[in-house]
Amino acid sequence: MSILTSAPRFVHEWFDQTAATYPDRPAIALEDRAIPYAALAASARALGARLSSVAGPRTPVLIFAGDRPLVVVSILATLRAGCAFVPVTPDLPDAR
Repeated sequence: MSILTSAPRFVHEWFDQTAATYPDRPAIALEDRAIPYAALAASARALGARLSSVAGPRTPVLIFAGDRPLVVVSILATLRAGCAFVPVTPDLPDAR
């Protein structure tokens, strides 16, 4: 039985519902630690609020791609702010 009252429409809404349902479960497992859903959600909310204060909806936000938890926080925050994320990597040639 699901406790969800409505189906999420966006990825960040799904994540928020999952974080509310399972706040202490690991959202990201690293070699040396795990980051619970509640902590990841709180970080994404805080960064999303900051981003909303400086960027309008649909503003492209560059996110340096990688395998760090900050990338996940950044993507969730960008979506929460209504912006579009553009993953980039420092390995790309300058011409790109």
